[in-house]
Order: sequence, then structure tokens, then C-alpha cells
Amino acid sequence: MSNPNPNLFRVGEDQIAHHNPTMLHIRCEDVYLWYQIKSNYMNLGYSPKDLAFDEEAQGKLVSGIKKLSKAVKSTLGPSGNTVLIESPHHTHGLTVTKDGVTVAKSIDLIDPIENLAVKIVKQAADRTATEAGDGTTTSIVLTEALILNGLD
Repeated sequence: MSNPNPNLFRVGEDQIAHHNPTMLHIRCEDVYLWYQIKSNYMNLGYSPKDLAFDEEAQGKLVSGIKKLSKAVKSTLGPSGNTVLIESPHHTHGLTVTKDGVTVAKSIDLIDPIENLAVKIVKQAADRTATEAGDGTTTSIVLTEALILNGLD
């Protein structure tokens, strides 16, 4: 059976997403790798939409928010951890930071529904930064708590 989406292939639990004709982005257990492709062998014109409903949609949205919040809240407070961020194309090397905003901006999830939740929470954090000048990490952590408690 042929794959209906030439931009996405499944190999076991791994997802391989083709973003442009020269770079291949591979996700394996939340580790992101980029590989150079020698030739353009895929038709990139077709991109179907992923649909999710009810518990599946809710689960993916919550999962995306939890992933973002876990990464960002590790930087919170005076005893917060530093985070190592690798640029997607290895062009800028590595960034070491304790800044929750920088961590949040660097997060893009491969699952489109999880990534939608991440984008929504990042928008809320950006608005907090615009209005208050700070508090983006706290905004993300509070959003996670409100959503998780609201679902209980």
C-alpha cells in the first residue's frame, strides 16, 4: 500500500518527515536529527491534514502542552537547570541557556496536533511578555496547571 502523504513516512514507531528537497528530518524517541539528501526523490506537492477528535485530540493537545512545560519549567527559579539547544540545521552550533523564553521558542514538535498546542501556549507566553515584560516561563507553567486541573 502506498503512503498517501509523501512528506511523512512511518518506520515502526519512528517518524521521518521530509521538509525540503535537500534535508531530511528524522525523529526517534524525541531526538531530532537532520540528514543531507543527495537528490530530490519525493513529490512534495501533496500535504493532507491530520484530523483528531474527542479523547485523541484532547490527549495530543495535553501531551504537547506537557512537553513544552516540562522543558521550560526546568529553567524556573534561581536553582533552575540550564538547557542545551542544538540548532536544527547545525548552522549556529549549540546554545546553553537558563532562559525559558529561548527554550520555548526552540520547541517544535513533529506531531502536528501536539505542535498546535505548543504554538497556542507560546502565543499566550508572548502576550505575557508584551504586556508585562517578563513572566513567560511562569505563564507557560500556569497554563499547563490550569488546563490539567480543568480537565479533571
